[in-house]
Amino acid sequence: MGKSDSLGQFEQLVLAAVKKIENAYAVPIEAMVEQVYGKRVRFASVYTALDRLEEKGYVTSREADPTPLRAHQPKRYYTITPDGDGALRDSYDTAGRFRELFGANPWESGTQPKKSTI
Repeated sequence: MGKSDSLGQFEQLVLAAVKKIENAYAVPIEAMVEQVYGKRVRFASVYTALDRLEEKGYVTSREADPTPLRAHQPKRYYTITPDGDGALRDSYDTAGRFRELFGANPWESGTQPKKSTI
């Protein structure tokens, strides 16, 4: 995975939601991202992240049949790809190394980063 393919924090959240939600589409993705992120997010931000993830080959999308309930607009469903799963695993592994370096909560009073052996 090259630098241009690395995941930003918001992309990680969106990709994790796609992985976790069966038949993932924007509404439940946005709800899960808000729950995990702890902040309100805009649907436009979710759609932008999904577009970037699709361009990187980390998700695929498919359209369902349009319905009158949705003003004849098709719902778009997203699925994580094997490359997306690998990118998410890389992010997870990096976060684990970060926690190992700094400990469980580096922002607690008196906590110092562990000394590096690099």
